[in-house]
This record gives sequence, C-alpha cells and structure tokens, in this order.
Amino acid sequence: MDNKEDKCIHNIEVYIGGIAALFAISAGVYRAALNDFSQDAVLEALISISELIVSALVLLVAIRSIISNMGKKDTFDNVLKHEIDNWVNRSRPLISEDKSFNNGTRYFMLTDHEHIFDIGKDLSDENSYKKGQFVIIPKTFRQKDQITFLLNKSTFLDRAKINETEVDAELKILASKIAACINSNFGQYFAASADKTQTKINVILLEDFSLPEQARCLVKMIDYVMTLYMVSA
Repeated sequence: MDNKEDKCIHNIEVYIGGIAALFAISAGVYRAALNDFSQDAVLEALISISELIVSALVLLVAIRSIISNMGKKDTFDNVLKHEIDNWVNRSRPLISEDKSFNNGTRYFMLTDHEHIFDIGKDLSDENSYKKGQFVIIPKTFRQKDQITFLLNKSTFLDRAKINETEVDAELKILASKIAACINSNFGQYFAASADKTQTKINVILLEDFSLPEQARCLVKMIDYVMTLYMVSA
C-alpha cells in the first residue's frame, strides 16, 4: 500500500472516529441532562460514551482491514514471488540466489555441509562456502518453456562411493529417477526428462502458466526436487 492510500485510510478513520465520538458525547450529555445530571445519570452517560467509542474503534479496525485488502488480487506473478521468497527463506542456508545471473533466475545449493546448520544465513554473496547449481527458473512461463535442475558432483559424491560407481554414471541414473518422480507427482503441469548429454533434468511446462495455483504448484515442485536431492545425497 502506498502513502496516498495510507493517507486516505487515515482521513477516513479520523472522520469516522470524530463523528462517533461527537455522537457518543452528545448522547451521553443529553441522557445526563434528562436526569438533572445526577450521579447515576452521569455515571451511566460515561459508560455509554465508553461503549460507543470502543464500538467505533472496532469499526475503524474493520474498515482498515477491508480497505487494505480492496484491490488486492492474487496473480501468477505476485504469488510466484511470494512463494519463491518463502521457499528461499525457509531453506537457508541450503538455498541461495545467484544475483549475478541474468538469463532467468538461478539458485545454488550448499554443498559445504559443515555449514548446513548455519540457520537463516543468506549465502548469496558469500564465496567462501562451497555451492553448486541447483535450479534455473526461466523469465517467462509459457508452454514449452523450461526449468532446469542441475546435478553437481560434489553433492552426490558420497552416494557414488557408497554405490561403488563413477560419479557421472551415478548422476545420470539419479537424473532419470528424479525426472520420473516429477512426472509421477506433477505430470499435470510438467514433463521432465534426464538430459542426454549433461547431468541435468529438463522440466518442460505443458501449458501457459498464468494462474496463482500454477505458481504454487511450480514452487511446490521445486521444493519437492530439493527434498529428493537431499535424500539422495
């Protein structure tokens, strides 16, 4: 809400509050006058004034809430921004944004697991921590636009050692499995496949994204893949 709207709301509150207070005081004085300003009449008038002022204040709060929400409408863009911001904030320090990336939005995943418990830290501009590319989100969300998940060796090195396989071979297997999970859980909106030449997962949008629920589904899918990465690692 901008300053002009705040000022408008403030003016409305002042007018309503002033009128309510004026009516309350006038009614109280009139009631007391009818009873020759006796102690009981004055006390009753004060109680009535207090009740009316409290009612007016409650009304003002309700009006502010209604006006604040007037004109606000969930759109794909603002819901996506809200959901992405929430995801990044609750995933710190595991997830951080690459603020220098221009071809869409790229997010890193922390691979320096010694610092995984540095809760709440924003490692976007911190180069002393080991991070690998996690996901690239496109600038537009039209049908056939692509979200890309990248599998870096440092994240899954231990998995390859346990399975006694080469890291590249392990990443290709893992990419296929994660792509299958995406298709199973989010196949209504996305088509995922393991890249044939690189260790990454290509997720194609099956339709134009323009609705708030599509934005929520997109971030839910990204969060789901992050969970698969962590379990697999």
